[in-house]
Order: sequence, then structure tokens, then C-alpha cells
Amino acid sequence: MYRTVLTMIQEHPLLGIGYGNFESAFPAYRPDSLGSLGVWDRAHSTPLELAAELGLPAACLIIVTCLWYLYHLLNGSLHRRRDRYIPIIGASVATLGFLHTSIDFSLQIPGFGVFFAAITGCGLAQSRPSSEQKK
Repeated sequence: MYRTVLTMIQEHPLLGIGYGNFESAFPAYRPDSLGSLGVWDRAHSTPLELAAELGLPAACLIIVTCLWYLYHLLNGSLHRRRDRYIPIIGASVATLGFLHTSIDFSLQIPGFGVFFAAITGCGLAQSRPSSEQKK
């Protein structure tokens, strides 16, 4: 599956196949080894699916933004004096979510995605020390 998605990325590296078009574009690339049963509507790797649908530049921008958020979570967990555990929990959930979505499409499942966004967002909100915030 991953090799097939990499082939899709190689053929459309800059603009991709279009956002949300994975399910309709994949049958043209589907290898015989996957068989004819089942519908593949996801790439089972969110970063690869983003690269296939949006192209490499957009996927890299999204990945860099996620790493920037993770940096702020880790930085907040090191510099806060009170409630340090909130950015630590946010960083932990973000790291686990980003790693798991690299081998599966977990962030595309609403039940996981909402929980992920809520915990990571709370961590980001508390990542700056209170002394730096405007009053």
C-alpha cells in the first residue's frame, strides 16, 4: 500500500491528485496483490495521503507546522513554573498522535481527532508562561 502511494506521489509531486480524491484515484494505481475485494478510501498514512492529494510542498508545510506546534509544547513544558504537566500532556498526546497517524489514519477518525485536538490545544494554550502573557 505504501509503495503504491509513493508511486502516486512520484507521478504528481507538486500539486498532487486533489484534496479528497484518494478514493477515486487509487483504483488506477491499485496493484493486483491487494485483490479486488474492499474499497481503499484512505492511504493508511496521513502524511503520505496528504502528499498524494495536495503535493509535496503543501504536505511539507503541514508537517513543519505540526513540528512547530510540538516545539512550542516542549518549550512550554520546560519553561513553565506552574501547571507544567498541561503542556507535557499536550506534547505526549501530540507525539503519540503524530507517530500513530504516520502508519495509520487515526487523525482522520473524528472520535480520535477531536480528542487529539482538544488535549493538544489545551497544552498549547498553557505552553507560554503566565508572566509572558499580556494582561
